[in-house]
Amino acid sequence: MALPAALEHGAFVGAAKDGRFSSAARQDYAEAAAVVLATDERAGKTYELAANQAFTLAELAAEVSRQSGKAIVYNDLSEAAYRDVLTRAGLPADLAALLADADTQPRMERCSTTEALLVG
Repeated sequence: MALPAALEHGAFVGAAKDGRFSSAARQDYAEAAAVVLATDERAGKTYELAANQAFTLAELAAEVSRQSGKAIVYNDLSEAAYRDVLTRAGLPADLAALLADADTQPRMERCSTTEALLVG
């Protein structure tokens, strides 16, 4: 899901189908972490940080197209095919397997919006 590669090749590739990602800016994650660290009632709890608005990789491709003026598409692959693409791109097999598996998680609705609960 690297932006420079998508701009160069005209496509994002992944295995997310129409799963939604809840990405946030580093500043948002830092603020959420500060709230957790500075509040005693949150001690010992685990939070999965994510943004309010989720997007599919097809929506990401459309937005990158709009902002860059280049035609960018999302090519959805099976988990195995995506793992192979990552391996052929030079990633170690274990890392490629981890990333391919992680890409399938949003389609199983395993992402949250906890960050909004912490910082608004």
